[in-house]
Amino acid sequence: SLLPFSGGMQQKVIIARWLLIEPTVLILDEPTKGVDIGTRTSIYRILREIADSGVAVLVISSDFEELLGVTERVVVMSDGMTIANLPTSVLTEEKLTLLAAPRTSTERNRRLLEELSREYGAFAFWALLDQEELICLGDAAADSAPDPGLRAGEAASIDGTPIARALKQRQQAFVTDDEGRLASLVIPIHNNRGHDLGWIGLTMSAQGSLPDPARIIARVNELSSREDTAGAA
Repeated sequence: SLLPFSGGMQQKVIIARWLLIEPTVLILDEPTKGVDIGTRTSIYRILREIADSGVAVLVISSDFEELLGVTERVVVMSDGMTIANLPTSVLTEEKLTLLAAPRTSTERNRRLLEELSREYGAFAFWALLDQEELICLGDAAADSAPDPGLRAGEAASIDGTPIARALKQRQQAFVTDDEGRLASLVIPIHNNRGHDLGWIGLTMSAQGSLPDPARIIARVNELSSREDTAGAA
C-alpha cells in the first residue's frame, strides 16, 4: 500500500513501477504537483537520468519554472493546436507566459496583423525580440507580401533574417535591408499595465512609396489604449 508514504515518495514509486515495463516513452502529467522542494529536485534528477538512458520523457506541466528547469524543448498547445515548439534555451518565464496566454487575450493583436497586412500589402508579425534572437508569436501576410522567413510559434536568429537591420535598430521609421529590397517597421506594444508585450512589425517591398510610419504607430498605440479602457471597465 502507498498510503503510509508521503506524496513525494508515492510519486517516486509510481515512476519506478512504470519503469519496470521498460517503456520507450514516459508521459508524466504534473509530476511534482504538491510535493516539497527537496522531493521536486529528486524527481527532476530521476527524470534526467531516465532521459539520459534513452527514454523519451514527456512532461505535461503548468509550472513554467519546472518546464524550463527539466526539459530540452517546450511545446505550447491551445485548443488542441500546437502554437509553439521551441528549444528551452530560448525561453524565459516571461516569454512562456505570452506564448501560453489564452488565445482570446491575443485576438486583438492577431486581428491587427491581418488588418495591416491587408491594408498595406505587407507581411505583418508580432514577435518577442532580444539582442540575438526573436520568437514569432503571430503573423499575417497579403498575397503579394515579401516573406522575411518568420513563422508563428518559431524562434529565429535575428542575423539570419533578411530584415536584421530593422530588428536591431528598432527605429520608429521604415528601415531597408542591406540590399534595399525590403523595408520594415517595428513598433513596441504594451498591455494596460505597461508590461512589454513584444513588437509589432511590418515588412514590405522597398520599391515604390512607403506608408507614413506615424500612422501605423498610432494604430498600434490605439490598440493599447483600447486595452486600457477594457481593463478599466
